[in-house]
Amino acid sequence: GDGVITMDGIEIGATVSVQRPAYTISQMGQVYMEGRLVESLIGSVRRGATVDVTTDAYADRVFNGRIAEISPVVDRLSRTATLKILIDNSHRLLKPGMFARARLNIGAHDGLTVPLDAIVRTGASSLLFRVTEGKAERIYVETGVMFDEFIEILGSFQSGDSVVVLG
Repeated sequence: GDGVITMDGIEIGATVSVQRPAYTISQMGQVYMEGRLVESLIGSVRRGATVDVTTDAYADRVFNGRIAEISPVVDRLSRTATLKILIDNSHRLLKPGMFARARLNIGAHDGLTVPLDAIVRTGASSLLFRVTEGKAERIYVETGVMFDEFIEILGSFQSGDSVVVLG
């Protein structure tokens, strides 16, 4: 297949040797993305699973990827494993070194969520302000799963209650 020169290590007048790479030629029809997967989700993810990939450069576009490799080793400090995701790049839009985000569907979870900005952290506790009859009432809550800009809250809170969003 066709390749693209992604690194040119030769300058006019430079000495060429076996130890110094002259060029890097990359296949651009498919690219790999490297990501990190938290240890608690390793059992939920399988090789070959499909992944939606987005980039800042093409914010309105979703690229199709699939998990090609899951590292058998978990990093002791970050408690994460490395994933390699193979992405279709037949349109040649993705470039090596771009920042990308991958979204995996690992199952559904029902819960009541509020915007992250509604939660106020005070030490080990979390609270929010519920609006009741025009007055803000402080309520301590436990938090659960976080998704995008929302976080699940557990406890005595009802769907449809109004909260104060800070920030």
